[in-house]
Amino acid sequence: MPDPEKEKAALKELGSLISRMEDTGASDLHLQEGEPPFLRIIAGLAPQPDFEPVRREMIRTIIDGLLSEEKKSTLEKLGAVDAGVQLPTMRMRLAAFKHAGGLALSFRVIPATPPTFQELGLPAAVRRFANLNRGLVIICGPTGCGKSTTAAAIIHQINSSRRAHIITIEDPVEFIHKSLTSLVAQREVGKHTSSFADALREGLREDPDVLLVGEMRDVETIELALRAAETGHLVLSTLHTSGAAGSMARIIDAFEAGARAMIRTQLSLVLMGVLSQILIPTKDGKRRVPVCEILILNDAARHLIRENKLEQISNVIQSGTEEGMLSFSSHIAELAKDGIIDTAGGLDAVGEAWRLADMLFEG
Repeated sequence: MPDPEKEKAALKELGSLISRMEDTGASDLHLQEGEPPFLRIIAGLAPQPDFEPVRREMIRTIIDGLLSEEKKSTLEKLGAVDAGVQLPTMRMRLAAFKHAGGLALSFRVIPATPPTFQELGLPAAVRRFANLNRGLVIICGPTGCGKSTTAAAIIHQINSSRRAHIITIEDPVEFIHKSLTSLVAQREVGKHTSSFADALREGLREDPDVLLVGEMRDVETIELALRAAETGHLVLSTLHTSGAAGSMARIIDAFEAGARAMIRTQLSLVLMGVLSQILIPTKDGKRRVPVCEILILNDAARHLIRENKLEQISNVIQSGTEEGMLSFSSHIAELAKDGIIDTAGGLDAVGEAWRLADMLFEG
């Protein structure tokens, strides 16, 4: 039986930490048994030593107060669970997990309204993905790089400018989209549907124009996403991969060797674009901005996919500037020229520091 006084004290302390997040502009809060709370600010993780080390009772009380019985059961069985939670002052994504030292919680701030392209500082070419009527668009990058936020911005643009039926399939639901000129339905895996694959299969019978698949985690989900894109729907999805070539390789390699030639052909027909991104601090250290690589599928790229020559995709991106394509190094150069980021730091962040000398001494 929960102790009302302990629950009140734990939630009060959480409220104080949330206020600290608002004051510092932190994006994440980490609570781990025996450690002080940590906030993720622009400069990195920062301990909050004026708060007492986190107690197991506090974590357990927060879990009991914020997670449903189903989510708590998942945590006990699998050792980790994600959930979207609404706190008095903000919406957050909560990740609860077990580790060698006990229990831990990670909170990530979700803005109250979906972001716009301008607010995120995304390249202009990303807007064209919101204008597509069909096909597959992949948004990729490492954990914490803003993939879900970029996907939300594309959905928001569609919702604001088109008369479409949009269905999102997420785990968990993060940004809340209210229907504007479009009709939006948001489904959470584990709450409204059993899996991404089941929701996609069901979605194809629900007259969608646009499907957002939070993540393509398995062969069945990838197969259904390709089929949906092939049958006249716009499908947006994310992958934990780096770069356009890596994303396509992940999709193709998910299938048995005997099926890969067919998948390459199918992918070459339905893929419309790949947006890869990371987040790096601005020069003034006040925020983080996305650095992007953009592949827009043309005949040359489709041919390379069919011929299994994905290692040459970077050449297509380098030569496709007039079509709206963008390489990481080119985007870094643009942002550095505008004084937004530091060139060396940007190249190092995307693993292309070797390009620095060429860029500094070109011409």
